[in-house]
Amino acid sequence: MWLYEAAALLVAAGMSLGFALLWLRNGMRRRRHVLDELLALRKVLEQDLLEGLSASGALILRLGLRGMRWQGQWYGAPVQGAVGDGAQSLAGALSHDFAQADVQLNLRVSLRGLRGEARLFAEQSAQMLFAIFEGALAARELALVSSMAQRARVAVFVQHDMRNLAQWVALVADDMDQAQTPAEIVRSVQRLREGASLARDRAQRISAALLRPDSGAGQAERWQPLDVLDDLAQAAAMHQVVLQIEPGPAGGLTLDWSASAWAAVLDNLLGNASRLSRERVGSARCKVRIAHTGQMLEISFETPDLPLEVPLPRLFEPWVGASPGGSGLGLYQARRVVLAAGGDLRAQPCGTGLSVTLSIPL
Repeated sequence: MWLYEAAALLVAAGMSLGFALLWLRNGMRRRRHVLDELLALRKVLEQDLLEGLSASGALILRLGLRGMRWQGQWYGAPVQGAVGDGAQSLAGALSHDFAQADVQLNLRVSLRGLRGEARLFAEQSAQMLFAIFEGALAARELALVSSMAQRARVAVFVQHDMRNLAQWVALVADDMDQAQTPAEIVRSVQRLREGASLARDRAQRISAALLRPDSGAGQAERWQPLDVLDDLAQAAAMHQVVLQIEPGPAGGLTLDWSASAWAAVLDNLLGNASRLSRERVGSARCKVRIAHTGQMLEISFETPDLPLEVPLPRLFEPWVGASPGGSGLGLYQARRVVLAAGGDLRAQPCGTGLSVTLSIPL
């Protein structure tokens, strides 16, 4: 008889254990699902922190928390809000302070009435919530810093473009002012016309960068076929540099590259030659040698009669060769955009001046 009773007890114990395990399994599944929702909350918070907090009320309750309340300063404005029982007294609640450059928030969650295992799970969930909010706030700050850095980078290039455009305007003004005879006036107007198209392109590029400083951030500009000889002639006309191209290539010469990068290189090399020549030797002249080396196109810009401003090894160093009114970043920027395209920009002595060679993949 006792065997039957023992068997019945074992069956009852086994069923109780089975039901307990089933209850624990279901509970763990529910909590894992809720924790997955909590982890997914970070994406919502990264898009809009305050709206994400306001929309998290249902999730807060599923985590076992009674409520949540936040208050503090948000980019100079006072903010506060609550979900669940957050509007009630939160005495004894878990609290965490968050601080970034323009954000100071206190976040409090209520564990009122929770005991045992439910309280332990709620406490761990609250700590995860704090960590996720901290991470979202840090990601927002990092994105802001990255955006400001990109704007600063664009501003440096825009400043150089503006300086080149201002230099062209000054050249045109001097040219027109010095023209005395009708023939000289006609030649001055012709030079103005030759450089006007390129100057307009520079002005449009400056305008676009100022209106949309984040456009194209982190994205490579689409490459396009460029007419090397025509672009050289236009840039020389804009900066009033007399070019002597050797050897004179037969037919057209096309290069696939970024138009703005190509323009930046030409503006820096020919713009510097124009400015320094007028300051030191009068008219601006530059000898250009074009050669093919395997899959590379090499273009050398030679100014043998133009003494160097800085020691040759420091020619491409930022800020070293800054002239009055200049940034000292022109040649540094030019070399960076060439390197980014898989090419190189190097210099070597040439007479009393130098030769700067651009190597770029065809």
